[in-house]
Amino acid sequence: MADRERAVLARAMLEDALRHAIDDGSFNEPFARTGDASTGDMLSFTTRGIVPPLGASGRWRVVAHQDRIEAAPIDEPGPRLRTTLPGVVALRVITLQSSDRVPPTVRIEFRTAGEALAPIVTRTAGGVLR
Repeated sequence: MADRERAVLARAMLEDALRHAIDDGSFNEPFARTGDASTGDMLSFTTRGIVPPLGASGRWRVVAHQDRIEAAPIDEPGPRLRTTLPGVVALRVITLQSSDRVPPTVRIEFRTAGEALAPIVTRTAGGVLR
């Protein structure tokens, strides 16, 4: 699989995870942490959007930083998922409210070393399952 295809698939996985992000209070971490220009921002959130049925599956903890996305199951044992965003050197997270909780809308921009990767602009579950 080419790097471009890998990046597009990883981007789609992150978008699904964001669309089904929940604010269940299971972790005391902010949704997004601002980084510097070289490393970019980091996302850390709980979701029900990693495996089907999206929105109704078990909870997963997702961390996205620089060029990688990691997801670990919370409710039942299982393998961690790890993927990379080839060509991405940093993430930029933009929300319209405090990044301590799951915001209703998120924009993720991908800073790349080469060919651009379209940003993600999505509505989240905003702390409520839908």
